Amino acid sequence: MNKLSLISIALALITASCAVEKNTSKISSQSNQTFDKEVNQYSAELVARSNNSISSPSNPKKKTDMPAYVITYQIEKDEIKTRQDADTNPTSFAINTGITKMWSDMFCTKELKSIMQKHDVFMITGQLVGKDGKKYSMSPCMR
Repeated sequence: MNKLSLISIALALITASCAVEKNTSKISSQSNQTFDKEVNQYSAELVARSNNSISSPSNPKKKTDMPAYVITYQIEKDEIKTRQDADTNPTSFAINTGITKMWSDMFCTKELKSIMQKHDVFMITGQLVGKDGKKYSMSPCMR
């Protein structure tokens, strides 16, 4: 084979490789849009099920290279805020444990795990924040 043939073959392989990479990234982008849409719909339904104790879910935010996301919900009703003195007050500790368990049960459902499985997501954490931005509770959901 002459040099011109080898150069032509190399260029053809590089061009084909770039086309495959571009097409893969388009598929990945479409998958991310579907994931965002499904998680946003799930979040809207979760807000409704909470009797509006929470609101304003954020879009899922990827925090690491691992397929893991955080969704932040704003607290609308003070009764789901955890108590600040739980490290010294056993009653507050028990209340906080109950609030966190309730939030975990409400957030990490079979429906959410199904969405995660479908989109190959390892973990989504739902965090509750006050209107002042203070974090009150977090619930990791793993598939």
